[in-house]
Amino acid sequence: MRDGAEAPIRIRAVGRAVSGKNRFFISDESGHLMVTATERSEVAKLSPGDLVEVEGLADRSLEKISLKDATVRYVGKGYSKPPLPVTAIEAKSYFAELIEVEGLLITNQLEKNWLLLRNGGSIFRVRDRDNDHT
Repeated sequence: MRDGAEAPIRIRAVGRAVSGKNRFFISDESGHLMVTATERSEVAKLSPGDLVEVEGLADRSLEKISLKDATVRYVGKGYSKPPLPVTAIEAKSYFAELIEVEGLLITNQLEKNWLLLRNGGSIFRVRDRDNDHT
C-alpha cells in the first residue's frame, strides 16, 4: 500500500437484495455486507441469488463496515435464503441482512420512498424499494 491507501477487498458472495441504482447486499458463510458499486448498469442486472464477485474499498463511515467504489462481476446463479422474519425491535440489530418485518401501514411518503408502519407497540419507517428512484 502506498500513500496510506487501503488495498481493495475482493469477495465472492451471493446477492441478497438491490437497493437503488448502485447499492446492493451480499452474504456468504462469514456474514452480510452492503456494497455501493461504481457501475450502476451492472447492479441493475442483479437478482437475489446471483453469485457475484465484488472488489471495493472498505467504508468505515457507517456503524458497520461496508464496501464502496466497488466493481461487480456476475459469476453465476447461487442460492439466496428467504428473508429472516423479525419484529420491529429486533430489526434494529440487523445491518445488510435481508429481513422481513410485518406491520400495519400508517402512512406513505412515496416521493421520499418510505413507508411508516406499526408493529405491536413500535412505529418504524422503512424504505419502499418498489418505488425507489434514487
